[in-house]
Amino acid sequence: MKGSQEDEPDGQAPTTVAEDLIRQISESVTVRSVVSRRAGRGGLTRPAPERPAALPEPPLAPPQPAGAAPALEPVAPVAAPAAPPVSLPEAPAFSPPAPLELPVPRAPGPAEPATELFPAPVPPRPVLAVFCFHAPDCAIGRYVARTLPLLAARQTRVHLFSRQPFNLEAKGLRTHVLGGGDSADLQADAQQFTQASLAAFEAECGAESAGVTALGFEWVSVNLLLELERARQVGILLSLHSLEKQRSDMAGELSRAIQDIEVAGLAKAQAVLIHNAATGDEAGNLLPQCKDRLVPVAEAFPVDDFCSGLDAGAVKARFQVGPIDPTVLFVGELDDRHGPDIIMKAAHDVLKNQPQVRFVFVGDGAQLWPLRVHARYLQLEHAVRVVGHLEGKALHELLEAADIVCLPSREATEDWPILAGWAAKHPVLATHNVGGQLIQHEQDGVLFYPSENSCVWGIERVLRDEELRERVRQNGHQKLLARYGWGQAAAQLEELMCKR
Repeated sequence: MKGSQEDEPDGQAPTTVAEDLIRQISESVTVRSVVSRRAGRGGLTRPAPERPAALPEPPLAPPQPAGAAPALEPVAPVAAPAAPPVSLPEAPAFSPPAPLELPVPRAPGPAEPATELFPAPVPPRPVLAVFCFHAPDCAIGRYVARTLPLLAARQTRVHLFSRQPFNLEAKGLRTHVLGGGDSADLQADAQQFTQASLAAFEAECGAESAGVTALGFEWVSVNLLLELERARQVGILLSLHSLEKQRSDMAGELSRAIQDIEVAGLAKAQAVLIHNAATGDEAGNLLPQCKDRLVPVAEAFPVDDFCSGLDAGAVKARFQVGPIDPTVLFVGELDDRHGPDIIMKAAHDVLKNQPQVRFVFVGDGAQLWPLRVHARYLQLEHAVRVVGHLEGKALHELLEAADIVCLPSREATEDWPILAGWAAKHPVLATHNVGGQLIQHEQDGVLFYPSENSCVWGIERVLRDEELRERVRQNGHQKLLARYGWGQAAAQLEELMCKR
């Protein structure tokens, strides 16, 4: 070791193999950092070049003999691969967003319709001006009160001009009370009504009279209608419940003057509404040219006759029935076809479980006396009433006072008792023969078979089930109003207006 140190040049420290390796690695790292700094100059941010593969480690020099100076070779700097110049795209200049472009309708081709920029205007609602000289509680007044609100609900604007208030509230319906009383001179009253109606019409509908239809009732409105048709080109409809020839013997001068007015109305009216067949026959005889313009009115079932709000107990008392006794009512011919004997046979079993029930038979026919004998033989006279023929108000009141309407027909019979029971808001029991096409079982009525046991089942079913009883009575009444109510009359008026 001493001899080796003396061989080194002066001023230099002795070196070893390890020191040479450390120096070579340090120089290599220095070269790499210089190259990296030179590549990073330029001030622009470039994407990092792909990292080169790791450089191989320099091999270790073989050991040299002691005392010999190692042969050192300078380490060549490692040149990094030159990356191609990166061209950065220029940032686009800021520009505001383009405005939203609406589609522009193009010109229509030869086979396609023109495109409308704006929807077509909605046509105005039709207008009906109604002139009623009569009181609200008469047949004409009831037709007006029932029909006009329903017509207004069908998107028709309605103006009612009347002498007395009708107290109608409906959207699209306006009432105008003109006043005026009854005097001994009927013609003078009619003339006063005509003048007041013309003035009120001018104030309310004068600006749009070209699109108005006028409806008048009876002869007292004819002169008014003729004046509106002449001065305002208004379409006119005449409604007749009767003619003067049906009301008088035509012996007086007033009757003949009224008939002349009626003839003038029949000749000019676009349509003549006829409320009964006899009036239609008389109108055709009076003016044969008007026969093709006679329109039978779509009459509604007279619901008001069975919903008067009377005292049911007082009506039952007329037939020796208690005010709270459940009353089963039969209405129809007393014959084998209508089957009243089926109810009589069923009454005995019903009374075993429901002793308060009472049975009332209304009608006439071959079974009238056999039914009375049968009631006595079965000791049912305390619970059965065979009252015979009834009609008019007495029949309507009994139907309103009863609790159940039962129709045990063996064959198809008339629907009137079913409709009357619905009008009075009663549960209706009927056999499939009479009610099968009209009644929906346990929805608006109860169907049974024309036999004693089935009749007992039906009566007890209704008496014991309050929920069922309430459902069928309400649904039956609503079905009557929908199918046989005043809606048909309102639709008829609307159709006549459209035919102008």
